[in-house]
Order: sequence, then structure tokens, then C-alpha cells
Amino acid sequence: MAKVIIHSLFEQKLHEYVEEAYEVYGRKTARRWMTEIDKIKSFLEVFPEGRPPFNGAPDFPYQLRGANFMNNFKLIYYYLEKMDEVHFVDIWDMRKNPSSFWKQEE
Repeated sequence: MAKVIIHSLFEQKLHEYVEEAYEVYGRKTARRWMTEIDKIKSFLEVFPEGRPPFNGAPDFPYQLRGANFMNNFKLIYYYLEKMDEVHFVDIWDMRKNPSSFWKQEE
């Protein structure tokens, strides 16, 4: 079973999105955000390569993968097979231009 490691950028964005969801849509939507993330986390602990590679990813030492959730968002992660670790790196709003994601990573 893979260990999930959460990076600070992911944690920061998750907090922002959940807080915004709570303020705009209410407690139920904010709770749904957390439920969706927990489901993805549970799935990736068992099947760390269970989501497809993230095509067009910038030069990165690891193969980035993405898991869609809440219809418009993608959880970006990579898997270190040697250490059996899944690293949650970022959350991307898929309604935005893909080139903006790559610029933010640089």
C-alpha cells in the first residue's frame, strides 16, 4: 500500500478551494470536496498508477498523473515506485487555459 505525501502547494490550493466552496456554495459542497479528495487518496494508496499520465506535462523528473474530481478539477500527482510513495503536487482548475498551468509550474 503506497504512502501519500501532500506537498505544500497542494495543501494551500486545497484550503483555498474548500474555503471558497464553503463561502459561495455552503458546507455541503465544501464537505463534498473533502470526500472526493479522500476517495482519490484511498484509490491511489491501493492503485498508485491507476490514473493516466498527464499529457503535455512540463519537464519534470517524474511522470505526472492526474485524477479528475468535482467535474472541473484535476489532482496532479506523481508516483515514486522505489519508495512506494504517491506525491500530491497540485490542483488544477480545468476550465482555465492549459498553458497557464505550465507557466505557474515554472
